[in-house]
Amino acid sequence: MVNNGYVQFKIASGGGFDLEGNPVAPVITLSDIIECNLSVTNKASKQYRFTVDGEDTLSTYIIYVNIKLLPVELDMNDIQHLIIFDNRQNVLGEFRVQSKNWLEMMHHLKLIV
Repeated sequence: MVNNGYVQFKIASGGGFDLEGNPVAPVITLSDIIECNLSVTNKASKQYRFTVDGEDTLSTYIIYVNIKLLPVELDMNDIQHLIIFDNRQNVLGEFRVQSKNWLEMMHHLKLIV
């Protein structure tokens, strides 16, 4: 698969409540920038419609990341938001992850944002 872009994961850790019951904000860290394959979704397809927080949204990109390039400490459950870059590392935007799947036969992580 040809890499034509880059992705950087925003990882939230911690958070919750302290001993007195007060809310504690999670700590947001950014992963290293990782090579990936980007493709634009077909806006007319109902396959890429999602309901997020009660609103219907259309996905924008499908991202494939080689599993070998992922940081070892990255937990798939921690991937909620990410930043996408083009092949010249210009920011295309920050997106919320709509769907994530391991593609074991291809050794890739598939993300739809």
